[in-house]
Amino acid sequence: MDEMKLKVTTGFMRNIVSKLVSRYIYKKTGYKVDLKLNDLDVNFVDGETEIKTNVELKLNSKEFAKLIKSIGLD
Repeated sequence: MDEMKLKVTTGFMRNIVSKLVSRYIYKKTGYKVDLKLNDLDVNFVDGETEIKTNVELKLNSKEFAKLIKSIGLD
C-alpha cells in the first residue's frame, strides 16, 4: 500500500499556495480572484489522490458577472 499525506498547516505556507493558485486561475481563465486557503490536506493512496480544503474566494462583482455569463447561467 503506497501512501503519502500532505497537510499544509502554517499560515505562511497556506499564503504561498493561495497566491500560486490565484495566479494559475488568472493565467488560465483571465479572472482575478483573491483566494484564501483556510485548510489544505492532500492524500495519495494507491494511485488515487484525495484533496480536502476549506477555501474563501473573493472577486469583483464585474468579474463574477463575466464568469456567470461565460458558463451560461445568466
